[in-house]
Amino acid sequence: MLLQAGIERADGLAAVTGSDDTNVVLARLARQIFRVPRVVARLHDPRHAEVYRQLGIQTITPLTWGIQRLSELLCSTHLNTTLSLGSGEVDLVEVELPYLLAGRTVNELTLLGEIHVAAISREGRTFLPTLGTVFREGDRVHLVVLGSSAARLTALLGEDLG
Repeated sequence: MLLQAGIERADGLAAVTGSDDTNVVLARLARQIFRVPRVVARLHDPRHAEVYRQLGIQTITPLTWGIQRLSELLCSTHLNTTLSLGSGEVDLVEVELPYLLAGRTVNELTLLGEIHVAAISREGRTFLPTLGTVFREGDRVHLVVLGSSAARLTALLGEDLG
């Protein structure tokens, strides 16, 4: 079936059948035999995700992603998730800088391995900041956040989010 679908010319494969086992077999065949550069397998059981990642298979687990997204929406209503990476373990979020953080530096909002300021949008342009960049009132801050650190980010931003 993969050959009939033109797997040997494919740039990517999404294995999204109803069976985790089938998805992993399809993904491994595409990656190892047919050398498809981008392969993703959907898993219904998130307990297997790490094993498959160790086999070199990128996975998405809708259940895990869904739980994290629900938690964000219920607990961190002022964080606007613009992109989820991996299986939802890392998010790109955007937030209007709380006025209390104006005058503070990027370094003060950075937690190594958990929260990084990726970019700042200010006065119609977006730029990559350094750790010493000073926030200004009205800044829109784009952060890369470990999914499990959303609550820490909310705490760092304070209760009065913009």
